[in-house]
Amino acid sequence: MKHTPPVPPPSRRLPVRVPSSALARAMQRHALVFAGEAWEGMWTAQPFTCTRGHTTVVAPRNLIRQRVPGCQQCATEDITARGHAETARAGLTWLDSPWRGTAHRYRLRCSQGHEWTCGGQVLLRGAACAACKRESGPLPGDLLPGGLERLNATARERRGKCLSVSYMGMVRAYRFECGAGHIFERSGSAVLQRGAWCPKCPRPRKLLADGLERLQAAAKARGGMCLSPRFLGTAVRHRFKCARGHSWTALAGTVLYTSSWCRRCHHDALLAADGLARLQQAAHAREGSCVSKRYAGYHGRHRFLCAHGHRWVTSAQSVFRGAWCPTCAEAHAGKSLLLSDGLARLKSHAEALGGVCLDETFIGTARTYRFRCAKGHEWSGKGSAVLAGRWCKRCAVDSQRCSIEEAQAVARERGGACLSQSYVNARTHLTWRCHRGHVWNANFDNVRNKGRWCPDCKVLNMVTNAKSRSRARRLA
Repeated sequence: MKHTPPVPPPSRRLPVRVPSSALARAMQRHALVFAGEAWEGMWTAQPFTCTRGHTTVVAPRNLIRQRVPGCQQCATEDITARGHAETARAGLTWLDSPWRGTAHRYRLRCSQGHEWTCGGQVLLRGAACAACKRESGPLPGDLLPGGLERLNATARERRGKCLSVSYMGMVRAYRFECGAGHIFERSGSAVLQRGAWCPKCPRPRKLLADGLERLQAAAKARGGMCLSPRFLGTAVRHRFKCARGHSWTALAGTVLYTSSWCRRCHHDALLAADGLARLQQAAHAREGSCVSKRYAGYHGRHRFLCAHGHRWVTSAQSVFRGAWCPTCAEAHAGKSLLLSDGLARLKSHAEALGGVCLDETFIGTARTYRFRCAKGHEWSGKGSAVLAGRWCKRCAVDSQRCSIEEAQAVARERGGACLSQSYVNARTHLTWRCHRGHVWNANFDNVRNKGRWCPDCKVLNMVTNAKSRSRARRLA
């Protein structure tokens, strides 16, 4: 009798293992289960099943980064139920559910039969019937009854008229004409509530009735006169003339309420009668002279000449306090600070660094000197820098530059090779080959300092699906 093999029981598909712990946490947070036949990578949209039996297709990467709320159908059902609860709490009926997003407008009906539309945010936060509210009283956005008549009446009270023919609310601008013929625009609230009117007309209520007389009296009390023909306000400049004939402009409030007057007269009063003589005497005591012919005051600047012919400008205050020629002072300070063995120390430091100092005169550590290194590079540098240990910049840059041998050694450590024959700098691309034979270009800085290697091998490590075309193409 022929043996018949037993029929195997129907196989059950085992759940596919999720390769990412972050994705597993995201699936647990959204109550999702992977429903695909095979794992296709983090960037590929794949099916997931929620606890309610809905199937949603989404990229695993978006689940991890919370770019999607999990199951879209569950989210729609939850927010639709929330919208119905909010409208029922307000005594309204939602006519066109389900939910289609916050940007969509939804139609509602109140218990009185009024229908209107509102946005999704308003529906979720608690919508209300504007018609029912208006029956109990005007709303803040409603037009003021008799608004145009009130604007016309207010304009007539101010000897003007309103040129607008329709009323559009308190915040809108309306055209007016004042009694002087000026045409301007003002908002309804500015005219009716704040008392605003023509911006071109002066406001007599803020002008002193006897302002010009008071200005003329104040100027006369100081021995001068006010030249302005009319008073324009305390914050406006008016023209004045003092007893010595100086003319200037000043704020009316400054003349009326302070002791301020002619600035030129005030400056002249500060000048001492013997100021120039005292200044020349101080200059002669230092074997120099004061070249200025007029004394400009204690803080004024004057011209001087020293015994060595140097000219400069400084204040009388500085000379009276003992200051003199800055050029001579700098030269004296420089000589006193020169190192007696400065040139020998420079040459000694240069020889210790394998080079020479090309200058033969020492004029201070802050001055520049010519140097030459062991490789023949020449440059100018401060003596203080060389004494502090600094040397040839070109040699310093060359010492930090890598070589093609170092690049080849790094490639061998990673099981590959560097195919380039010369090295320029860390930013210039070199040609590399990995252990799988992939060839690509990258700079040495990315490979050595940033740990980057073959981009094709990186993709192979990320894609675990054996049937993936991308993986097969890179393994070919």
